[in-house]
Amino acid sequence: MEKVSQTLTVALYPVCPEKGVFLHWKNQLGGIDGWYFGGKKSTRLDTESIATVVSHDGRKERSTGKTAREFWTVRCGGLIVDQVEAKRQLYQSPQVQMWNPDGSFTDVEVVAGSFTIINESEKKRLVTLEILLPKPNALVR
Repeated sequence: MEKVSQTLTVALYPVCPEKGVFLHWKNQLGGIDGWYFGGKKSTRLDTESIATVVSHDGRKERSTGKTAREFWTVRCGGLIVDQVEAKRQLYQSPQVQMWNPDGSFTDVEVVAGSFTIINESEKKRLVTLEILLPKPNALVR
């Protein structure tokens, strides 16, 4: 019997286009579920001023700055009821991560109460939810 082998080259391309967000999370069975939220993404930035006064040998030093939290509202449409129900597990998952274009994942938090279901038709639903990105380092002056 003759053995035949052949070398194949496989080109890998990013799974998600730039406009959408791919989230994956641990499901109730211990596995990993994922979904691409390909609808319009909107962002919100909440900022908070911070001021610190430190006393050193009778001298006061003051530093001021801002800290910011970034929220993204992600959407996906055309879902059937079973798909919508599966997305509810995002709120019960101990870990939700967002895929980055470089192939890494970033831990994010799903904002409680932000899961919205809109009926597009008799059988199709639009889902929106808000995620909180990790807190960046504070800017101090």
